[in-house]
Amino acid sequence: MKHLQVAQVRTTHPCPAPGPGLGSTSAWGADALHAAMLQDIPLFSGLSASRRELVAGSMRVKMFQGNEQIVAQGGTSGALFVLQKGHAVAYRTDPLGREFIVGDLRDGDHFGEMSLVDGLPHSTGVRATQRCLVLMLSEADFARCLVSDQGFCLAVLQGLTRRLHHATTTIHSLALLDVRSRIVQKLAELADEVDGRWVIRRRVSRTELAKRVGASREMVSRILVDMQTSGLCAPDKDGCLVLTRLS
Repeated sequence: MKHLQVAQVRTTHPCPAPGPGLGSTSAWGADALHAAMLQDIPLFSGLSASRRELVAGSMRVKMFQGNEQIVAQGGTSGALFVLQKGHAVAYRTDPLGREFIVGDLRDGDHFGEMSLVDGLPHSTGVRATQRCLVLMLSEADFARCLVSDQGFCLAVLQGLTRRLHHATTTIHSLALLDVRSRIVQKLAELADEVDGRWVIRRRVSRTELAKRVGASREMVSRILVDMQTSGLCAPDKDGCLVLTRLS
């Protein structure tokens, strides 16, 4: 089994060519990426200016369109991915093709590092929900950053810890909460406070919500109708879902 070998990293390493599962997207050369792009990304914000320049020079930049797969579940890519701009979802599918949305990825989030560390295939797939600008750092350069920069290593560990906390919360929800409670919890997670109201500003279809809570679309539809009847939520004039009570 292949594992990340940090002790045998060479001093130079070419950027990886797009591998299977990276989608048919156009790529920009590394010279199109400036170190300034990395300053606002938490994973790289602790690097020195000179280190950021080196990292930026070895990165690839790719654009993915909405509904395009960035990473394939069960595949390998040999790179760390950083979502510079856009929104994507991490998901798992079972042998019957049923999908469960594990979580959301937003500006500055990174993924793919688990496979680089343990050498195993990606445990989840990642799909763009809108146009996404994604930065890709090769396995060798990722290992070099881990060895040479304590801040980078700490940022990776913090990201893995957040993911573990999220997984623990998800397991608790699926194991101990009924479907109605899971829906209320998920709607609250998706909502933003706007002028004293909790509003879900983007359209979340019942099919998507079903994939997020591990239930059938039919059951989700029935519960949402009951929630609106009970005054727990209601659509506003702009079509956004407003949560009137979170219980």
